[in-house]
Amino acid sequence: MRMFVHRPVLMANLAGILVGFGMFANFLGVSYLVQMPEALTGNGFDASILRASVQFLLPGAIVSLLASPMGGQLVRHRGPRAALALAAGSAPSASAGSPSTTATPSR
Repeated sequence: MRMFVHRPVLMANLAGILVGFGMFANFLGVSYLVQMPEALTGNGFDASILRASVQFLLPGAIVSLLASPMGGQLVRHRGPRAALALAAGSAPSASAGSPSTTATPSR
């Protein structure tokens, strides 16, 4: 148990928890947002489950799949702090492409 309070292990675990929570909230939030009927809420995309997953969730999953080897290379060559700083710095630009800022509701 003493290993978990060792600073590098603790920080890695906290970062993993925060990233996992962020990914869960992103997938759940995007899924609910795009499936919400526009007539009911005034915002929403009236998307089916298939459209929500293919059009809005699949691109992010593919980008994550393709970017993960680059993240491993970055950690190997620059260290985990540089990779975490780059990921934290790119999060605002990644959210600029979210459905709430780019897509228009279907009519």
